[in-house]
Amino acid sequence: MCRISVDHFLRLVESGAAPEPVRLGRAVRWQRAVLVEWIQNGCQQQKSGNRGGRS
Repeated sequence: MCRISVDHFLRLVESGAAPEPVRLGRAVRWQRAVLVEWIQNGCQQQKSGNRGGRS
């Protein structure tokens, strides 16, 4: 959807520039609607409190 590498996208998430994932146990997923909205809004930096690293 974003046409960037997985590593780059994960760096965006870690820096707070991309939406936070939903964690289901060890699985990491993103809600499609959240990603679509983020892309439609010009990939603006997200506002969220917790900035953890990859698990």
